[in-house]
Amino acid sequence: MTGAAGIEGVTRRAAGDVPRELPADLLAAIQHTRSDELLRHALHYQAMVAADPGNGEALHALGFVAHRAGALEWAARLMEWAVTAVPDRIEFSGNLGNVYHDMGRFDQAIACFRKVVAAAPHSEMAHNNLGNTLQERGDLEEAAASYERAVAAKPDFVAGWSNLGVTLRKLDRPERAIAAFEQALSRQPDFVEALLNLGTLHHEQGDNARAVECLERALALRPDAIAAYTRLQQIRLEEGSYEDALELARRVRRHQPASQMAIATEAIVCLARDDLEAYDHLYGRDDLRSAEMVDPPAGYADSAAFNDALVEEILGHPSLKWIHDSYDTSKRGFVFGVLDHPTPALAAVGELITRGVDDFVAGLEPDPEHPLLGNIPARRRLELWATILTGGGHHPSHIHESKWLSGTYYVRMPASCRADDPTRAGWIEFDGFSHLPGLDRHAALINRVTPRDGLLALFPAYMMHQTAAFTSDDMRIGLSFDIVPA
Repeated sequence: MTGAAGIEGVTRRAAGDVPRELPADLLAAIQHTRSDELLRHALHYQAMVAADPGNGEALHALGFVAHRAGALEWAARLMEWAVTAVPDRIEFSGNLGNVYHDMGRFDQAIACFRKVVAAAPHSEMAHNNLGNTLQERGDLEEAAASYERAVAAKPDFVAGWSNLGVTLRKLDRPERAIAAFEQALSRQPDFVEALLNLGTLHHEQGDNARAVECLERALALRPDAIAAYTRLQQIRLEEGSYEDALELARRVRRHQPASQMAIATEAIVCLARDDLEAYDHLYGRDDLRSAEMVDPPAGYADSAAFNDALVEEILGHPSLKWIHDSYDTSKRGFVFGVLDHPTPALAAVGELITRGVDDFVAGLEPDPEHPLLGNIPARRRLELWATILTGGGHHPSHIHESKWLSGTYYVRMPASCRADDPTRAGWIEFDGFSHLPGLDRHAALINRVTPRDGLLALFPAYMMHQTAAFTSDDMRIGLSFDIVPA
């Protein structure tokens, strides 16, 4: 450990480094919140800092304002100064850890939370915060141990029991996970999140009756719990209860008209009814998808050089985390917050994707009766993250709820991912229905795309899609994204 604060990565800074005026970019972030109260607080604490650059209380308070405004770099910088100025204020270290966590700087967040745990070993929140960040970093065993210490410190800490259950589920220990969720619910029977997690786990274990009981209880408490509707639709579809699934889709559309799972369910029910025209309207039309090779941005010799740069930046990104859980047979890597902390190639790929989406949208014909074409957003926001699969890995069939358009820019595909491969290893498949009772007769309707380095694929967020497993030792690296109405 280094620095006066005893936290790795936090070092003493000279008082002259502290800004004497509210920095322009921090001021802009605060003004963007349109909160007069937040602006007043910022100006008040900045005046205190200007008068005394070593005022740890004021530095921490101004950092807290910056955190609320989403100005994470300034929040971290100000709280680092505060921790250095007043190293014994343990709550300063905890709040700095929260900022690091939100930045994806998990190692530094964990160092902060370990300091808090050492100073307050009986604090359930300290152990819980450490567990949350360990889980984010993919250290599931350590995360579970932290949550166990949290509930040992306070047995009525229902959030700790629920977090423990989530972690044990990821560790593929279903019996212990069920027990943890039941501990939470025994203390707070109306804890909706625990009911949702327990219902999901029962479904994964094949106990549909208990799953439905939990999910219906969750809906009775929170009628707009979209996650409960989504899971119930999955259960009814897997049972072949297609009309019941359609009724659930209609119920959820009353709460969320643009529910992507409801649209997917409606398409599947069309197949169950052999109404291929209605299915084609939702899924089969060629104008609803695009898969095109794109040119590299300026400044890169060719696509290979651009993709090499992307691979280096993705694998070296501070928010990279690996997950190994019961959902597939391999580790999966994720890099979130790509556009929050853009490196040169990642910033360039964001612009490349935006242009590709703009070109795709320009070619769409509005159709008020269609869930995608009837809601073309005039203003759009890009959400971007990296996904990495190792040998044997796959992404199970899923949709992107609460989005409009989804897609992937393929950065590095395994050598085994080839158009002439009869096993279709690593391909993306727009399916989600052929495994359902009686619907394998429609398998010819499955659309598939062979990923290639430099391919940009676009499709409606409601389209069920998955990746076929591959056995190559090579990594499969893509940049997935959603387009969200702004």
